[in-house]
Amino acid sequence: MADPGWDASYREGNLPWTELRPRPRGVVRREAETRLPLLISLEGLGAGRGRPVLDGVDWQLREGELWAVVGPNGAGKSSLLRVLRGQLPVTAGALRYGSDERGRAISLDPHGQILSVSFAAQVGLLHGAAGYAQSRWHAGHDGAAANGSDVLGAAWSAPAGRRIVRALGLEHLLDRRVTELSNGERRKLLLAKAAASGPTVLALDNPFNGLDRESRGTVSDALERLRQEGVTLLVLTSREDEIPDAATHVLLLDRGRVVASGPRDAVLADPRFARLMRPGVPSAGHVPEPASPHPRSPAPERTPVVELRGVDLGYGPTRILREVDWTVRRGERWALLGPNGAGKSALLSLILTDNPQAYANDVSLFGRRRGSGDTIWEIRRRIGSVSPETHLYYGRHHRVLDVIGSGFDNSVGVRRRPPEPELRVAEACLAALGLEPCHERRFGDLSEGERQMVLIARALAKRPELLVLDEPCQGLDAHRRDRFRDLLDRELRTSDTTLIYVTHDLDEVPLAVTHGLVLRDGSSTVEGSAEEVLRAYADG
Repeated sequence: MADPGWDASYREGNLPWTELRPRPRGVVRREAETRLPLLISLEGLGAGRGRPVLDGVDWQLREGELWAVVGPNGAGKSSLLRVLRGQLPVTAGALRYGSDERGRAISLDPHGQILSVSFAAQVGLLHGAAGYAQSRWHAGHDGAAANGSDVLGAAWSAPAGRRIVRALGLEHLLDRRVTELSNGERRKLLLAKAAASGPTVLALDNPFNGLDRESRGTVSDALERLRQEGVTLLVLTSREDEIPDAATHVLLLDRGRVVASGPRDAVLADPRFARLMRPGVPSAGHVPEPASPHPRSPAPERTPVVELRGVDLGYGPTRILREVDWTVRRGERWALLGPNGAGKSALLSLILTDNPQAYANDVSLFGRRRGSGDTIWEIRRRIGSVSPETHLYYGRHHRVLDVIGSGFDNSVGVRRRPPEPELRVAEACLAALGLEPCHERRFGDLSEGERQMVLIARALAKRPELLVLDEPCQGLDAHRRDRFRDLLDRELRTSDTTLIYVTHDLDEVPLAVTHGLVLRDGSSTVEGSAEEVLRAYADG
């Protein structure tokens, strides 16, 4: 029987919201005498469009709790959040909303009362920045683009907004354009904006993606502060090590069902948690030969693939790179490390032919200096890459196989349907990464981790001469992360592919890495063998 204190319900299929019946003043819920107010209750809930994504979910959220919603990629974490915000139809059971101590009823506006900070929010922010995906690095490209204070808006003038900005260490970013910020810096900015607006529930989808060690600690401390101030929080993650210390409860999902739910320590001690969240030995996989391999250069080993000499890069008064010298030779495998805002993405933009300032600097790729007659398409034909921004090029409607196929002709987005030989290679790459069930699906129907694996397959499928992987494990659960790393290491052992691998997590660095470079404040600070550089970076 429904609690008479509930304001509204959304139940028994895809039905409209019921009319809100205001609660008489002075009426107190029975549970309020001993428990915090009940904000959300799911009762045998099923949800989805066509294909069910949640099934028989029972769960309750009370004011002031911090729930870690965890599970492997595709478990239903993001789908749960979309249901709570009224963005995904309920097909069975019931979803009920309540009110907090101040009387704010979520049912009045679930989308506005349950705020979300996610990769999708970051994509929306960047799509509004003057064609970010195509022209981020072009001088004058984003004169109308928002800066940090514009994104915060009125939240910056409120006391709560100033507190969270200081807690996250964002003061120095407020005058910077969002197009100039790193992936991690943008995530922290969106977190500050959402927290300062005073939502009834604040949901963070993979909030630690793209953050360096210091920033992860800063965000963890900010979550603890928000919880102490009474903010109700949901943190969605696929990784055990990203469950916040401040979490009071854990909800473990798998394939759209609840596996375990309750106080943090009890769920973490549940044997089912270890089976799902701690991987075993990765399954074997193999990247097939490309359907139409591009002829490799006959250059011998140790031939420079990337040469940067005294590179300076900046916009107006902002200097991003300062006198950077770096040579990457054929067959070398480099880890590129550094904190958020160090200049790693800017450095890669010179290599990936995205940044026209390469022509004003001494930059050579595959033995030819930029501006000496080579075209960006000739260079890109020899490179495979994935980065946090690669998602921007693909819409929800694109077929997974078409996304992978776009890597063969180096297109930005899907321009054509791949021919049959390329489709076979794409399907084999999906199988190697354990994604066979995804080959007929749409890109937007996948979880964030599954989309990332598809983009990894896109980069690997053509077996490029130079492979540039910028935070490739973002959003991956432990099993998929280990499977990808195992596949990459085995492929590198049997090829002369040159690798540049960017990460903040030293546990993710492939065993095949031979060299390392650390950037700080736009300058190279440590360069040498992988062992020396990784040790120096770990020591801070």
